[in-house]
Amino acid sequence: GGLLPLAGGRLAVAPLMSLSRTVFAGVMISLTLQLVRSGVAGQVLHVDELLLNSAGVAVAHLAVVPLVRARLRRRYEGPRPRPLRREDGPQSAAPTIPRVKTAP
Repeated sequence: GGLLPLAGGRLAVAPLMSLSRTVFAGVMISLTLQLVRSGVAGQVLHVDELLLNSAGVAVAHLAVVPLVRARLRRRYEGPRPRPLRREDGPQSAAPTIPRVKTAP
């Protein structure tokens, strides 16, 4: 529930879509494991385990993913640029183009 959404590497994702995709993938993985397990003699499919696994995926996603994404966004945004200061005051020198010479 916590690692699956981060495997894609996207940081700006709609939270509800991310949650629904993660829970759906968790349900499908859990269902696959339950079906494989039911093929073993003496094992039956437990719907309770399927529901608890899905709830665990949703809780883990809600607890971990928003915090990790926010931290990663802050780290990769970089520092904010500081405002430029004018050191010469209101009358600064006119800009010059280095390749253009002044007329004699």
